[in-house]
Amino acid sequence: MHCCAKRAPQLVCAVIGCERVDAIAFGEGLRHLHLHLIPRSVDDPHTSAWQIAALYCDVEAGQLKAASAERVNDWLLRARDLASVVLH
Repeated sequence: MHCCAKRAPQLVCAVIGCERVDAIAFGEGLRHLHLHLIPRSVDDPHTSAWQIAALYCDVEAGQLKAASAERVNDWLLRARDLASVVLH
């Protein structure tokens, strides 16, 4: 699991083009990996440190737009193409 938790942020950076990715892992109760990957960009103050929580709240409240379904789908397709290179 450690290998996946280490390489998954690399894949996110390659797909999205962000400078870094914060990872939050959960495994409470059962032996499994629950990983949140949060892309961060030095040019976007919304993604700095604890501002991520405020960004999430703003999107939930409709004050900021979430990524479109088309954009997310594009990221998924790019991730599939890059996964064999980045994750191996």
